[in-house]
Amino acid sequence: MKKIILLYLLFWNALSVAGNSAFPRTGVLPEHITVEDAVRISIAAHIPPCIGSSDSYPTFFHLSENNHITFVFVAYGYSPCPYIYDFTMFYDIGTLSAGDYTLQVYTVGGPLDIPQSINDPLGYPLGELLEFSVQGVAEPVSVPFLSAWAIGLLMVLMFLTVYGFRKTETRKHRA
Repeated sequence: MKKIILLYLLFWNALSVAGNSAFPRTGVLPEHITVEDAVRISIAAHIPPCIGSSDSYPTFFHLSENNHITFVFVAYGYSPCPYIYDFTMFYDIGTLSAGDYTLQVYTVGGPLDIPQSINDPLGYPLGELLEFSVQGVAEPVSVPFLSAWAIGLLMVLMFLTVYGFRKTETRKHRA
């Protein structure tokens, strides 16, 4: 039993340090987020120590008043590790309003360990505290392409064209 507890503690300790690797352990996608984009939490699961999860496991998501996001999911370790330095696990958290956000991802060992509220124990931090911004949608700007002078010039050109056309037509009828 002592060996199992020791292995469990070593595994979770290694998970919390894994965010200091050259490739980030957690991330937010897309890179440039607008209020219309669905935000995804991305996790590099195949960086040692490798972790896995299941879509059937519950997750916990909390957005505080100061735009801090807390996300908790169930993770388990496995070996051998394929060493894929890319984001391979994704969790969609939907759209967010414009503003600056921070995100901290936590892991727990089983579905029963998922917190029910932000006041419950959150588990072990995975990766660094992330900071990102959500941009608002730019309002379309009306660009005036014709000024009063341009409209006046168009009227003069139209008058000259009509006058020239009528003069030509009048000469044809006289002849």
